[in-house]
Amino acid sequence: MKKNLLPTTLLTLAALLGLAHPAQADDRAQAVEAVLAIYRQQLAGLESKDADRAYAGYAPAFLSIDAKGQTRSLAQCQQQFQASLPRDREIKVLRFEVLEARLQGPTLVIQYYQKTHLELVKKNEPDPHKTDPYVSEGRYEDTWQRGRNGWQLVQQRALATKFEEDWSQLSPEERRIKQEAKMATLKQQMELFNYANHAHACTMGWGYQCRGW
Repeated sequence: MKKNLLPTTLLTLAALLGLAHPAQADDRAQAVEAVLAIYRQQLAGLESKDADRAYAGYAPAFLSIDAKGQTRSLAQCQQQFQASLPRDREIKVLRFEVLEARLQGPTLVIQYYQKTHLELVKKNEPDPHKTDPYVSEGRYEDTWQRGRNGWQLVQQRALATKFEEDWSQLSPEERRIKQEAKMATLKQQMELFNYANHAHACTMGWGYQCRGW
């Protein structure tokens, strides 16, 4: 794993924990340290594409809730992970930062930000070495429960997510070409949308919409 990820996390937590009562801060710090050790394993598993490590610490009844409110079980998440592996040429976690940590009894709620770079094999491309770079980033809220077997992740809620092409490594000329291609695609989509609207209006008998047809 990258050595620069968790030092930033711990510095952030130090500031957060310092606001609490000393005894509460100690309990929370111990809980967070235990959970961070599991996060380290999960992030290492994600980068190495090792499902066992990537899903370390997940409770059997784990539930994932995306930003639109759709839910997935642990089995469904694992199936999606396995299905994406053929296209995931490379995965690198660029940043992992804890934003907030709340401890109440055996429950620990962690809010964090994560940014990940992916090299995905181009669609319909027989050469697996030809990839497109993407970046995935978002804020998440994880709920951990402490039981007989230690801390387990029972729920993950996506608060805000974004997935888009990663242009950070492109030259100014490459970015210009990409931007022009993107604008051309948007223009084509708008033309198709307008064409569909005109066709609908014409078939509905709105004669003024049929000029030029």
